[in-house]
Amino acid sequence: MTAQDLDRLQLQIKKETKLKAKTVNSILAAVCIPIREAFRVGRVSHNPAQKFRGLGRDDDPRGILSSAELKKLFAEPWETEAHRLAVALSHATGMRLGEILAIGLEDITLDFEEKPVLWVRKSWSTVSGHK
Repeated sequence: MTAQDLDRLQLQIKKETKLKAKTVNSILAAVCIPIREAFRVGRVSHNPAQKFRGLGRDDDPRGILSSAELKKLFAEPWETEAHRLAVALSHATGMRLGEILAIGLEDITLDFEEKPVLWVRKSWSTVSGHK
């Protein structure tokens, strides 16, 4: 196996699956780690993963809504008031959905001047619940 073989495998996965570069890089890391370990312990004489390079990022650009986009978003009817409030809170604070979903009554307090404070201490996901 050579670094070129790893390059070909990487490009084949990218082309055939349409996965993002980050995911393809993770797949190839799963291939390269055992190769590196086999070289380290002397099971193979060369390490083709040494010269291997992952793909550059190809994430979709993310941006902040413009004022016009935000006005249009809030002018539309919402399925529930909770959804509208979650989006408004995210826009105002930068909180992520998991952080918003994890808010409990214990996370809303008053500071020493009796001003409200929202504590972001945990997150929630469908996979691991509260974390």
